[in-house]
Amino acid sequence: MANTCTMNHLPLHDVFVKKGATFIPFASWEVPAYFTSIIDEHNVVRNKAGIFDISHMGVIEVEGSDAASYLQYLISNDMNTLHEGGALYTPLCNEAGGIIDDIFIYKISETKFFLIVNAVNHEKDFSWFASRCQRFSVELKNVSGTKALFALQGPLSPDIMKAAWDIDLLRMPYHSFITVSIDNSDVIIATTGYTGEIGCEIICMREKAVTLWNRLFDAGRSFGLQPIGFGARDTLRLEAGCLLYGNDMNDTTTPLEAGLGWTVKLEKDDFIGKAALVRQKKEGIGKQLIAFELIDRGVARHEYPILKNNIKIGEVTSGSLCPTMNKNMGFGYVDSSFAHQGEEIFIAVRKKLLKALIVKKPFYKRRKCGPAL
Repeated sequence: MANTCTMNHLPLHDVFVKKGATFIPFASWEVPAYFTSIIDEHNVVRNKAGIFDISHMGVIEVEGSDAASYLQYLISNDMNTLHEGGALYTPLCNEAGGIIDDIFIYKISETKFFLIVNAVNHEKDFSWFASRCQRFSVELKNVSGTKALFALQGPLSPDIMKAAWDIDLLRMPYHSFITVSIDNSDVIIATTGYTGEIGCEIICMREKAVTLWNRLFDAGRSFGLQPIGFGARDTLRLEAGCLLYGNDMNDTTTPLEAGLGWTVKLEKDDFIGKAALVRQKKEGIGKQLIAFELIDRGVARHEYPILKNNIKIGEVTSGSLCPTMNKNMGFGYVDSSFAHQGEEIFIAVRKKLLKALIVKKPFYKRRKCGPAL
């Protein structure tokens, strides 16, 4: 029987085919894993600049007189800290405190916001939002697929944006955005990212994607700008201590367990999941996400057991070679009684037990490039 499953394509798919990309499936999308190699592309972002097509991400618009209070009720972070032109990272929790998704909220005005959500979750998230808006005066739109999203990341990103559109990223605060007109179309430039590097994310209408992409490459050619695949996106985010939904957190893990306690504002009025999180904080956390560095040679992969004294105490959630440090590192959940920096643990890799140490994350921190970032 023929395979009738149709994969979604990114706006730059045809461009990537011509560039010889190697593709993989991801959340119903066919995406480039790499163009040259994962390590080469990783190093390009760390040392020069790279650009990702991340148009697989979901985009949801929220508008109305109650938009701010509605979102405040849905999230664990505090909307009151969000100013116009600002972006807020937050978990979206269920009643048990489990993470439905981790999202970014962008504030256009007091009554208008847009959300960037994970590709695998955008339909689930939209249903969640829609089922909980009855007592609020809001209008929701799932505009996923109508937008193109690029991530320009790396130490030379400010030079490229300056050359392309005379935009000074170094004068923009971290987690802020501006709206500019390019080719008679509104384009959002946000100082957000998933690599640990300076850079920005660019949101435009899907039909403008190729034009904007080409303009960036024209401006970035002399700076060594290269397209980057999802393989390097994963190693970059791991080094930077960024979690991946579906691996490092899901609807059975809470923000307190995932090390995202800084996004949980228990002092604010009621929000979905608050009672469960208050209870968990009072009673104590049974498991905790840790970062580890392998001492023995090998790579720890998702769901590999973590042991102490030959007893399983948890599981790996993410693991990879981290090219910047040339070390194998990862994340995992362990019993909280063992979640201490410097603790020696073992990872079961096939039939071997590999020694590892619990360390502090992030594994990598970039050099500061400007006073505002």
